[in-house]
Amino acid sequence: MRLKNLFFIKQDIQSKQFLGFLRKDLDEGESEAILLAKEINADFLIIDERIGLKIAKNEGIVCLGTFSILRIAKEENIIQEVKPLLYELKNKGCIFLRLIYISQYFSSLPK
Repeated sequence: MRLKNLFFIKQDIQSKQFLGFLRKDLDEGESEAILLAKEINADFLIIDERIGLKIAKNEGIVCLGTFSILRIAKEENIIQEVKPLLYELKNKGCIFLRLIYISQYFSSLPK
């Protein structure tokens, strides 16, 4: 996967009748992201929230998380280091990570 060749879209969802069903378990952003990915047959969906990830995968949507995007960005030399960015996201409250997950993630990467 080449991140430099990716683009992101902003588009309204069409199947709003299903939004209420997803909103029982997810917030509005994740619900709309899953519906839109399904509607446009997206190559993948960037999602970290555990319940949303499970629902999206059950719908046949390929999912990537923050760790995966940052790993690919490092492999493609878009960024120099992953760890400082993860800690910055964590400290700003953008993602909720336990330090053990960060350590396990980095120990699993090829040197």
